[in-house]
Amino acid sequence: MSDEQGSEVFGQLLALPLGETWVVGAHQLPAAPKGARTPPWLLLIQSRRQHFVLGSSTSAKPPTPQELLNVLVGAMFEPAQGEPHRPEAIEMGPNLPWQPVAAMIEQLGTSLRPAGSLSDLNTAFQYLSMQVTGQPIPGLSIEPE
Repeated sequence: MSDEQGSEVFGQLLALPLGETWVVGAHQLPAAPKGARTPPWLLLIQSRRQHFVLGSSTSAKPPTPQELLNVLVGAMFEPAQGEPHRPEAIEMGPNLPWQPVAAMIEQLGTSLRPAGSLSDLNTAFQYLSMQVTGQPIPGLSIEPE
């Protein structure tokens, strides 16, 4: 992407209305699905208030800063639920490279903060893990903290 295209995308993101708080995290599933060699990594973006999954991605390796940024931007422009918006705040969940993307996120007027309770996000991870692998993610609690 050229600097001009990047500036255009950034301008389009700034034009989106501010919305709710998102919680974002990643986990490796406990087993490989049929046809895969390694257990995939799953990255989820969830609405803190409505509990909808707004964006996701899977990859063979832990999410990179570029993948994290791509999934965040994709969820802003085309959330799986609701209208396009920038999150008012993002709660930084586990297993993601936040440091390299923090400055850009904050330039969008979105604050970053440590994640509060992860029970709702963990419930989504466990549900998807059971659907994909037939196994829960070991040690990942869905109980309120």
